[in-house]
Amino acid sequence: MAGETVSGDYFAVLGLKAERGRLLDSGDEQNDATTAVLSHAFWNEHFGGTADIIGRSIRLRGHLFTVVGIAPKAFTGLDLDSRTDVWVPMSAGRIWAARRDISRTPAHIYFRIKPDVSMPKAEAEIRALYPAMVIEYASGVAAYTTGDIRHEQALQPSLESVEYGVSALRKTFGRAAALLLVAVSILLLLVCANVGGLLFARGQAKAHDIAVRISVGATPGDLFQRGICEGLAMALAGTAIGWVIARLGAPLLLSMLPQRHPLSVDLTPDWRIICFAALACMTTTILVGLLPAWVAARSGISVMPGRSSIRVQRSRVAPALVAAQVALATVLGLIGISLVRTLNRLRGQDPGFRRERVIVLDVNPRIAGLKSDDLPGSFREATRRIESLPGVTGVGVAERSLMRGVGYKVTAGPAGTRPSSADAMNISANGVSENYFALLGMRIIEGRGFEPGDNRRKPRPAIVSKSFASKFFPGVSPIGRLFGTGHPGQVIPPAREIVGVVNDAKYRSMRESPPPTAYSLLDMEDVKFSDGLSLYVLAGKADPDRIAERIREALAGIGPGLAASSIAALEQEIQTSLWQERLLAALSAGFAAVALLLATAGLFGALAMSVAKRTSEIGLRVALGATAPRIAAMIGVDATLSVVPGIAFGFGVYAVTSRALAGLLFTIGIWDPVSSVVVLASVLVLSAIAALAPVARATSIHPVEALRME
Repeated sequence: MAGETVSGDYFAVLGLKAERGRLLDSGDEQNDATTAVLSHAFWNEHFGGTADIIGRSIRLRGHLFTVVGIAPKAFTGLDLDSRTDVWVPMSAGRIWAARRDISRTPAHIYFRIKPDVSMPKAEAEIRALYPAMVIEYASGVAAYTTGDIRHEQALQPSLESVEYGVSALRKTFGRAAALLLVAVSILLLLVCANVGGLLFARGQAKAHDIAVRISVGATPGDLFQRGICEGLAMALAGTAIGWVIARLGAPLLLSMLPQRHPLSVDLTPDWRIICFAALACMTTTILVGLLPAWVAARSGISVMPGRSSIRVQRSRVAPALVAAQVALATVLGLIGISLVRTLNRLRGQDPGFRRERVIVLDVNPRIAGLKSDDLPGSFREATRRIESLPGVTGVGVAERSLMRGVGYKVTAGPAGTRPSSADAMNISANGVSENYFALLGMRIIEGRGFEPGDNRRKPRPAIVSKSFASKFFPGVSPIGRLFGTGHPGQVIPPAREIVGVVNDAKYRSMRESPPPTAYSLLDMEDVKFSDGLSLYVLAGKADPDRIAERIREALAGIGPGLAASSIAALEQEIQTSLWQERLLAALSAGFAAVALLLATAGLFGALAMSVAKRTSEIGLRVALGATAPRIAAMIGVDATLSVVPGIAFGFGVYAVTSRALAGLLFTIGIWDPVSSVVVLASVLVLSAIAALAPVARATSIHPVEALRME
C-alpha cells in the first residue's frame, strides 16, 4: 500500500469531489485529525467496494485512522510513476515521527493559478517570494547555517503544469518515446505501402471485371461506391484487430517499465488513438482501392481485353511500392539492431561490484510505526537475524541503494579550496557499513577499510573511489589528505580524512561512468533521521527465492512487524535499471522484424503478380529455347530493381536521421559495422526467400499453358 500526506485543502485546490463520503478539508489539518481517504481502486481491491467502509477504522503504521471518504475513480494521485492508495492529513506525520524529522521531509507545493494570470507571471511572483519562504522554513531547523540559507535563496524555483500529472519517467523516457513514435510512424507507412501494393495489384487483376461492368451500363459512381465499400470493410476490420492487439499488449508493455510500486499510467487506447488509426487505414485503403475504378472510368470499355500482346508493359507503381517498403524496413532494422547491441553492451559490463548471489532489500521501520529513537535498535536486530539465517554468509548496510537511477550528490573539494558554481554536485556519496566493500567484492587498492570507532575520530575517516582520488589529488597519494563538502563559493572545511581508496563502481545505472564517490562509515545514530536503509545479503549456494522468504519471516518478528519495501537479487536490480534500454530494444527489434516480414510479403506479392501477367511472355521465351536459369535470372532482375534502390534509399534516410539515435547508443557508433552488415544480409536473404516461389512458378511454365491462356 502506498500512502501520501497532504494538506487539508489539497483536494479542494484540485477541484475533486468524493465518490463516497467526503474528502479531507482544512478542519482535518487544523485539528490533527486521524482521518483517511481511500483511492477507488484500493477500496475495490481490499474492501470489495462496500459502502459501509465510511466511518470504519484502518491501521496505518500501528495507528488507527477513520475512513471518511473514497476518492474519485479516475484519480490515483498526481504522481503517475506510483499509485496512491490512501491520503491522510499532513499533520498526521507527527503521530509516527518527531518534529525534527518533519523539518527535513521534502514536499511538493501545488498552486491553482487565477484565470487571468499567465504561467510566466505566476512563476515570477513565486521567485520573488521564495527568499522569504526559505527564511521562514529554515527558522525551524537548527542545522541550517547562514551559508545553507544563502545557497537555498540563490535557487530559482520553476512552475510546472500538472495537467497531465507529474512523472519522472516522462523526462527520462522523452527521447526514447520520440524514437518509438518515429518507429511506429515508419511501420504505419510500411503497412500502408504494403496494403496499397496489394490493393493496386488486386485492382489490376480486376480490370477485366470492371470493364465488363462498364460495358453493361455501370457508371463511375457505381465503381467508386464499390471501391469505397471494400476499402471501408478492410479498414474497419484492420482497426478492430489492431485495437484488440493494443488492449492485450498494454499490460505487457507496462510490465517492462520499472514498477517498484503500482503505476497509475493507463495505456489502453482512447478514442483519439482509435480514430487516428481508423482514419489512416481508411484513407490508404480507399485511395488505393479507388485507383483502378478511376482508371477504368476514364478509359471506358476500351480496357476490355481481346488478344493480348506477348510482351506485357511493366508497371512502375508496384516496384516503387516494394522499394519504399524495403527502405522503411532497412531504417527500422538499423535502429533495432543498434539498440539490441547497446543493450547487450550494457548488460555485459563490469559494474565494479559483485552482482551474483547478492540480495538487496530496502527496510524502513517507520512504516511499521517505530519512533526515531527505536530505529537504530531495529536495524541492528534486523541485521543480526538475517546474518543468522542458514545460507546467508554476510550482511552489509548502505544509506543509498545501487542501480536505482538516483543517488546522493554533494559539492566537495580539498580542504581550504573554494569550489565554483561549475563544481556544484561534483561527487556522489554514500554511507556504508564496515563490511560493505568485502561483501560486494570491491577492492581496497590503497590504504585501509573502515574500522570500529572510526566515527569517533576527528576529522572523520572516509574512503574514496579511484576516480575521486584522480580528480582531486592527481599524481599524489590521497591517503591522509583532508576534504569536505559545502556550497559553491564557500571555503571547504577539513571535515574528512581519506584513509583508503576503493575501486571505481557504478552507482545509479549501468550507462553512467563510475562517478567520483566518497564513502563514510554509517553511524547508526544518524539513521534516526533516515527514511530507511538498504541491506545487502550475500547468499551461499541456497536458492535466492528461499533466502528472500526467510528474510521476510525474520523481519516480521521485529517490533510491530517489519517488512521490506522491496527485495530482489542485485542482478535483478541491474536488469531493472536497464528498463529503458530493454523496452527500446524489444520494441524496436519487434518493429524491425515486422517491417522485414511485411517487405518480404510485398516483394513476394509484386513478383507473383508480375509472373502471372507475363505468363505468355515467359511461355514464348521457353518455346524459343530459354533455359530455367535464364528465366530465373529475369525474375531476379525484377526483384533487384526493387530491392537494391530500396536498400540504398533506406541507408540514406538513416544517415539523415541517425543523429537523434546517438544519445541512446552505448559504446557503438551510429554506423556500427555489425548492425549494417546484419541488416543488409537480412534484407537480401529475405528478398531471396520472397523470390523463390515466383521463380519456381516462372521456371515451371510450359509453352502449351501459355498458349492455352491466350
